Amino acid sequence: MKQFEIVTQPIKTEQYREFVLNEKQGAVVVFTGHVREWTKGIRTEYLEYEAYIPMAEKKIKANW
Repeated sequence: MKQFEIVTQPIKTEQYREFVLNEKQGAVVVFTGHVREWTKGIRTEYLEYEAYIPMAEKKIKANW
């Protein structure tokens, strides 16, 4: 069964790693990014993320 989750809180990668890990897998890869402080001489003050959740869920399900 394939599963996804759209969250609004910080992601705790360990819980997802434990969810997908089983005896048939040799590895689980998790990528985490870090926001740079400066880009082309401009300081990053904050990031803003938004999503229209019903549309995002529909698109993900259609492509899964």
